[in-house]
Amino acid sequence: MFLVVFFFIIMGCAKGPQEARGELIAARGELIAALQRQEYPVYTSYRDIPGVTPEEIAAIEALWTRMTTGSAGRNYFVYAMNPSSEAYYNDNGGISGFSARFCDWLSTLFGIPFKPALYEWGDLVDGLASGEVDFSGELTATDERREKYFMTEAIAERSIRYMRITGSEDLARIAKNRPLRYAFLEGTTTYTMVMSALKDPVEPVLINDYDTAYRMLKDDSIDAFFDESNAAAAFDQYHDVTATDFIPFLYSQVSLTTQNSDFAPIISIVDKALENGGDRHLLNLYNQEQSGYLQHKFFIQLTEEEKVYISNRGASPIPIAMEYDNYPASFYNPREKEWQGIAIDILAEIEKLTGLSFKRINNEHTEWPEILNMLERNEAALIPELIPSEERQGFFLWTDEPYQRDNYALLSSINFKDLNTNEVRFAKVALIEDSAYAEVFRQWFPNHRNTVTFPSNLEAFDALIKGEVDLVMATHTQLLAITNYLEMPGFKANIIFNHTYESSFGFNTNERILCSIMSKAQRLVDTNTISE
Repeated sequence: MFLVVFFFIIMGCAKGPQEARGELIAARGELIAALQRQEYPVYTSYRDIPGVTPEEIAAIEALWTRMTTGSAGRNYFVYAMNPSSEAYYNDNGGISGFSARFCDWLSTLFGIPFKPALYEWGDLVDGLASGEVDFSGELTATDERREKYFMTEAIAERSIRYMRITGSEDLARIAKNRPLRYAFLEGTTTYTMVMSALKDPVEPVLINDYDTAYRMLKDDSIDAFFDESNAAAAFDQYHDVTATDFIPFLYSQVSLTTQNSDFAPIISIVDKALENGGDRHLLNLYNQEQSGYLQHKFFIQLTEEEKVYISNRGASPIPIAMEYDNYPASFYNPREKEWQGIAIDILAEIEKLTGLSFKRINNEHTEWPEILNMLERNEAALIPELIPSEERQGFFLWTDEPYQRDNYALLSSINFKDLNTNEVRFAKVALIEDSAYAEVFRQWFPNHRNTVTFPSNLEAFDALIKGEVDLVMATHTQLLAITNYLEMPGFKANIIFNHTYESSFGFNTNERILCSIMSKAQRLVDTNTISE
């Protein structure tokens, strides 16, 4: 529905003022109906905002008259933004993102189209001064700026991040040999915020556009480029830029801004809307559109072959097989009668990004060896966790990056003595059949003669609980399976090996395209937060 509103707004710019006005009124009616269920006020007319004065109403009516009669030069406002996750070109050549949705709301609120447009930073500031640009949502309010601009309170909040070429030399290592060279957009508050937070001296470089920032990153003229978090999207086209949060965390609040005093009543009225619950509406729009941007970012990375795969797959779910006892990656929770785990939460996020769906084809009694066989036979296209190992290379595929890393460990009861590695050969060790844990144990302790193999984690843990074995070869995280999942206290990680393993989605070798699609999607999922 919001897309319909935006369509009317854009079309209105090319139509007569009365026709455009009529379409805006119709779109407003649809917007009112759609928003009546919201728990916070969503204003659809500036007249409904608490505190709006008769003088402000008269000023907006006069402004509308000038806009619709042509005496203002055009019948719409230009709302300028830098290319970012808040404003980006979609597949149809239009502008999507929070800024477009914010313009929809402003258009409905005042009955005058607000049209988003993309500008580089220097051109945007010049456009505000010349009148080419009417409004922007790029500037952070400061006392100095309020002397020059008319600015609302915050319409959005952004963190400060820095951009670097992926795989570049560590900044701390560079700093040992020379001062770091940090670039900023000239005249931004980001420069002041970051420079005041830095402890060590750096060489600041001031620039006016993102193309220059990328060129200087590539030729090592600068070590990092700092800007607000939404600006990372401007580098999506290059595919070799990594954005990282600056620590200590810094946040910038941007305002609706104009330099034209004739538009001061709009600033005042929007401020009153924000004060009376409108800020919650904008926060909701912002969060919705960030999800939309991630989908956009995902799809522009796809090859034509991958796009065809997703299109042909349609609503047909992809078959997967899940372990019932692999806490916390994927497991069946018998109390809540649900399949849960880190991998399942990540799959849910991948579904949102890709439009693909997944369907479990096994039940809560299927043991690990059978799950692995289902993957080999291509009955299951993937499984939530398959640890890469030497023996498995060539027989399966994995996503490019793991979603979790952990250390191999030998688990024991808390009363069992702490062992040195040279004492492991005297202990009775439980191994899980066909697991990477068992494969690694046999590589590390090739002459060990006192092992017992179990078909599942739970059966191995049960033997440990009963004292039938001394140790279970697993991982440090698997200790949580005993203490959290089985709710059995009294166990510990006896030896934590200085050797990590990586949890990754595993695929049948016929699923090359699906594996590539999921690798690209997983990069856009906050797997660290989900895992932690």
